[in-house]
Amino acid sequence: AVVSTQSTGRHFFFIGGFFPSPASHTMKLNIANPPTGAQKLIEIDDERKLRIFYDKRIANEVNADALGDEFKGYIFKISGGYDKDGFPMKQGIFTPTRVRVLLRNGAKCFHGLREGERRRKSVRGAIVAPDLSVLNLVIVKKGDGELPGLTDRILPRRLGPKRASKLRKLFNLSKEDDVQKYAIRRVVPEHENKDGKKVKKRVRVAKVQRLLTPIKLQRIRRRKKLERERKEKSREEAKSYKALVQKRLSVATQRHNRELTVKRASSKRVSEKKDSQKKDVEEVKKAAKGAKDVKGEKAPAKGAQVKVVKGPVKIAKPASKGEKKSDDKKADKAGAKAGAKVKAPEKGAQIKVGGAPAKKGEKAAAKGDKPKSEGKAPAKAAAKEAKPASDKPKAPAKSSAKAPAKEAKPAAKKAAPKK
Repeated sequence: AVVSTQSTGRHFFFIGGFFPSPASHTMKLNIANPPTGAQKLIEIDDERKLRIFYDKRIANEVNADALGDEFKGYIFKISGGYDKDGFPMKQGIFTPTRVRVLLRNGAKCFHGLREGERRRKSVRGAIVAPDLSVLNLVIVKKGDGELPGLTDRILPRRLGPKRASKLRKLFNLSKEDDVQKYAIRRVVPEHENKDGKKVKKRVRVAKVQRLLTPIKLQRIRRRKKLERERKEKSREEAKSYKALVQKRLSVATQRHNRELTVKRASSKRVSEKKDSQKKDVEEVKKAAKGAKDVKGEKAPAKGAQVKVVKGPVKIAKPASKGEKKSDDKKADKAGAKAGAKVKAPEKGAQIKVGGAPAKKGEKAAAKGDKPKSEGKAPAKAAAKEAKPASDKPKAPAKSSAKAPAKEAKPAAKKAAPKK
C-alpha cells in the first residue's frame, strides 16, 4: 500500500523501502558458479523481477524463480554489490544507504599505508536497495535446467591451492593419498621470450607446502631431540652452578668468621692494654698528687722512676709558724758544723768524689783519660749523691721531715771549692 505519493525527483517512497521509478531503473546481476569456475553478468530492466532482492542483507539466500523460467529451482546467495557511484557494500552496517564509517587498517573497503592508521570512509550498507548498480550472487543450488555460459561449461583453474590441507579439502582426499599428484598444473605453450629465443612447451606445477614427508618427520624428530638435550644440559649446568655457588658461599662464610674472631681478639687485647695504661696513669697521678700535698718533700725529677706504694697515703699535718722557725735554726747550725769539718783543697790537688784525697806526688792524668765525674764540679757530684735519696719519696710521719733536706743543700754548697 502506498503511504505517500510525494515525488522526490525521480523516486517515490513506499512501505518497505526506497524504490526508483520503474521506467528508469536497471540493475546488473553478477552470477558466479564455484564448481565450474564460470561467471556471467545479466542485466535486468524489470523492477518487478528485482523486488525479490529488496530489503535482503548480505549472506541471505533468495529463490530465483521470479527471474524467469530458466532460473526455476535455482537458489542464489547475496555476496555484495556496488551502488551507482561505485561505493561497495560492507557487511555489518545495517542500513540501505551510504554512510561514513571510521575504518582501521586491515578492514574491508580500506587499505592503510601506515601501521595503526584509521580513516573515515564512505561505504554502502549491507541491505539491498533499488539504487544499486551491480548485485553479486552465488549459485547455492542448481535448478532443473542449464544456464547457457554458466553451468554448461567448465573452466580449469589457472592457479590453485598450494597447501596440502587445502588440496585435501578441495579434492576430498584422505591421509593415505598422495597430495602431490593433485597439485594444480599449468601448461606453458611454446613461445618466444624477450630476446627472441624460442621457449619449448612445458608444464609448471606448484610446490606443495606443509607436506609431511619422511625427511620432514625425521627433521622434526631431530629438532625435538636436540631441544631435549639442550634442556637437560642446561638443567645439569644450573645444578652444578648452584652447588659451586653454595660451596663458595660456605668458604667465604668460614673465612669471614675467622677474620671476625681474630679482629675481636685483637680489639679485646687493645682494650685491655688501654685499660691497664689508664689505671697506671691514674695511679701515677694519685701518687704525684699525694707527694705534692705532703709539704717538705719535692716532686720527683723528670725521667725518675716512681715506685707506687699501694695502700692509703698518710699526709702529715702542716707545721705551725713557731715550729718552722725552730726547724730553720736547727738546719743552719747543722750546716755550719758540716762546713767547719770540710777543708779547702790545695792548689793542683785532685778531688775524688766518694774516696780518699789524691797524693801530692801523683801526676795528673791526661785529659782524655779523665773520668766524667772528675771534670765536673764537686757540687754536681754531691748533688748526684743526694739525688738517690729523693728518688724514692716516702710520706714522712712528722712535719720535721723538711729539716734533713735543707741541711743537705748548705753542706753541698760549702763543700764546693773554687776552681
